[in-house]
Amino acid sequence: MPRKVDGREEKGRKARRAIIEAAGDCIAERGLNSTTIADIASRSGLSHALIMFHFKNKTNLFSMVLDSIGTPYREARQRRAEDAGASPYDKLVSLISWEIEYAAQNPRNVSIWFAFWGVREGTSLYGKVVGPWDTQEAEEMKSLLADILHPLPEDEIETAHAGLNAMLWGYWMQVQLGSGSPTADQMVSACRAYIGGFMRLDAAGQ
Repeated sequence: MPRKVDGREEKGRKARRAIIEAAGDCIAERGLNSTTIADIASRSGLSHALIMFHFKNKTNLFSMVLDSIGTPYREARQRRAEDAGASPYDKLVSLISWEIEYAAQNPRNVSIWFAFWGVREGTSLYGKVVGPWDTQEAEEMKSLLADILHPLPEDEIETAHAGLNAMLWGYWMQVQLGSGSPTADQMVSACRAYIGGFMRLDAAGQ
């Protein structure tokens, strides 16, 4: 027999979602240090006391904001990886394309992440909540590059990975600034051309 839905539990879940959403909006618009519980209460239409009841403090709430955008991001990225072609090159280009498309389509979330990266306290919290996933994704991309560019030496692969990473972060920065960023298609083409340069170097050495 299905468990009867507790109205208080459902009300609590809705309140938590509303608070997290409002906190994310405030962080995206105001920055991390300028976002107060009063701002979040006003944005969500819920009381300061209720926010504290659910989250106890800003650190807990801000951690949940990171998780609320990070978990769907990781799940969608994993689905993209599973649907990508079998070759390392096809998989890498598919993941690059997805990251570029994500940034172009989710400027609010990009703004939230940049808000955390912009202050020491935010960077520390981001490292605890999201850092392990970032490291895992970076290692995955580097491993795909190593498969594609074998037998180039390790230092060349490190260089290729550093440059590709800088291109992707640079695009996210342009999306954040909203100033003349290339289209997603243009950025994917640029990344393909960049990888192609190392592939030609690989072929020339064989």
